[in-house]
Amino acid sequence: MLEGVTIIKLGGSVITDKSIPFKILYDNITEIAEQIAKYGKRNLLLVHGGGSVGHYLVEKLKFSESETQDPKAISTIIYEMDNLTQAISKVFLEFNIPVVALQTHSLVFLGEDGIVLNPKFVLNWLRKGLIPILKGDIILGYDDLARVISGDILVSELAKLNEVKRVIMCFDQDGIIGKDGNVIRKLSLRSNFEELIWSTNKYDVTGGLRAKLNAMAPVVSLKKEVYFMNPQRNRLLNALLEKEFKGTKLIE
Repeated sequence: MLEGVTIIKLGGSVITDKSIPFKILYDNITEIAEQIAKYGKRNLLLVHGGGSVGHYLVEKLKFSESETQDPKAISTIIYEMDNLTQAISKVFLEFNIPVVALQTHSLVFLGEDGIVLNPKFVLNWLRKGLIPILKGDIILGYDDLARVISGDILVSELAKLNEVKRVIMCFDQDGIIGKDGNVIRKLSLRSNFEELIWSTNKYDVTGGLRAKLNAMAPVVSLKKEVYFMNPQRNRLLNALLEKEFKGTKLIE
């Protein structure tokens, strides 16, 4: 029986330099892959963000959720995001991690009542011993409009699966930082977040940290563990092994 699955969100700030269009941080991806290889288990789901690829293109190509959507812009964004997925997958395969890239735009649809996701395709790959990797993407909706689905929202939807135990949100901070400059070890979603530092990036079209917290709130309400952390310096490995690590745990 498949259980105890961990979703790892590879934030755009970890896998790309968000200030430089198309700048992939291969050293970071390699370090992450090395830790996952050491972990050894395959009960993982990977989701990556757009970083300076997807966010940049959405802004540059002026993509909007309107009836005047440019088909070439949609195609270009999907194509370049696929290239980012393949770049990540290539590094993971070099560490003998059997990832399989799944197309978010083929698995996810926006219905009138919200996101529609067929979990069967994702879970079947896990049962086969492979690690699915999905991404923030452009999906179609009931109104035939294309729209951006962030990696964070995708994680939130996948986390509803009974097989998922926890979510590890990887980004370029040691955790969620308070105004005193220190990592908040436990952050209650009941707080008003006034004590937080809201960092901004040049290219971010999906709402930044505030949107991430909002996306993770339903996951926490399902009594599933949610952590924010910098995956470097073996912190991701320690988190996977349930050892002590520096980061922030979200609580109700």
